[in-house]
Amino acid sequence: MLMLAWMTLADANASAYYFADVGVRAFGRGGAFIAGADDINAQYYNPAALSRIKGGRFTLNVAAVDQYVYFDRADEVNGDTTEVFDPVLNVAKPYVIPNFGVSWDAGREGTTFAFGFYPPYAPDVSYDPNGPQRYTLVDTSVIQTNLGPSVGHRFVEWAPWLSVGAGVSWALMYAEQELVLTTSGNDDPSGDIRFRLSATDRARFTGNAGILIEPESGRFAIGASVTPPVKFLAEGGMTGDFTTHGLYTGGFVTDPIVQDDAISLAITMPLILRAGVLVRPIDGLEVELAGVWQDWRIVETIVVDDVEMNLHTQAGDIVIEGPIELPAGYEDAFSVRLGAEYDVNDQLALRAGGLYESSAIPAATQGVGLVDGPKWGYSAGATYRVGRRYTLDAGFAQQLIMPREITNSQVRQVQIDATSGDVDEGRVVGNGVFRSRVTMFGVGLSVDFDLKDAAVTAAGAAADG
Repeated sequence: MLMLAWMTLADANASAYYFADVGVRAFGRGGAFIAGADDINAQYYNPAALSRIKGGRFTLNVAAVDQYVYFDRADEVNGDTTEVFDPVLNVAKPYVIPNFGVSWDAGREGTTFAFGFYPPYAPDVSYDPNGPQRYTLVDTSVIQTNLGPSVGHRFVEWAPWLSVGAGVSWALMYAEQELVLTTSGNDDPSGDIRFRLSATDRARFTGNAGILIEPESGRFAIGASVTPPVKFLAEGGMTGDFTTHGLYTGGFVTDPIVQDDAISLAITMPLILRAGVLVRPIDGLEVELAGVWQDWRIVETIVVDDVEMNLHTQAGDIVIEGPIELPAGYEDAFSVRLGAEYDVNDQLALRAGGLYESSAIPAATQGVGLVDGPKWGYSAGATYRVGRRYTLDAGFAQQLIMPREITNSQVRQVQIDATSGDVDEGRVVGNGVFRSRVTMFGVGLSVDFDLKDAAVTAAGAAADG
């Protein structure tokens, strides 16, 4: 049962804590995009800022996220011998993530409607299946998406300096992970059992709301938004593979595959608060200072329920049952972001940014599933306008995670007794040196259109026909 808990904890980290926000313009400004949001990604940062978008617009962004991970597991001293472990690297390719949406003011001054697809950004993670990290992770794939409508409204008549906005979204979460258990209590590969878990929640709803204060002078703006916590309950299955294990090759285990097709996984995403202050000291230049706070302490436990696995052996079936609850030990996280954008001329705009962000993952519970820590980031980007309708965006960002040398890790092997089904903790496998950095790059295309003019044109063509 402890094995299931560790699998779930690693998946929760990877699905819940993201290294970047959404959108090429946004990460080009270091994520300082709460008071200054001006494209479809205001759905994510501050829906009140949608009121800035005039007419109709379609936007598509495609970004790639890559995380370099170096883990050198601490050597084990056993009596007169020392077991030396080779360093491992994340070998996953950059993870390509699209986001897109359409906005339209419906001919109403001050009101803009939007509908978009905006998944948070996270890297893919995969390691040597035979490496010394295999007892915490071999590979993982986690997807979380948001799809839905939003609206931003500026009170043109009685308070033109005030905009409010809100959005709702359908959220999907999918998590899949592979790692290795042991029956030997050490790193002997003949005692390895490979386990894979996958679970999906297709029917969760969430939302957000925001406010934007921007006087008619346009010299400054203040924005804030809130995203409430959301609880995912994913359902799926789990498989254990004894094919190369000595208990199967020796004949004690009669079926090499043990499976449970009906487990459930409960994960809570935190409350998120965002705020930003923007100034425009000269024409064409805007600078924003923003902050983000995430209430990760709300995640006190992670629960796997409906567990029932039958291991077939010569001595009869061995049953492993749930539910399983495990303290998560998360910490609240915050970030400070500074971003600037300058209009060189009517066609070209340049932007840059930087950030500092704390970690939600304590060092003692960090594993290779999510290598995190306090981090500094820098970014740059540009916008080029082609005629009146087309806009091209490009952005680049890096986040440099401070190295961690962990000596008090609570991350251990999961050791299982195949003759009784008892599960216990094995040796510590999380001590060692972690180094990491995250790189993001992306491009975007926006196309402006006017649905009213298009309708008039279509009606005229039909009449002529």
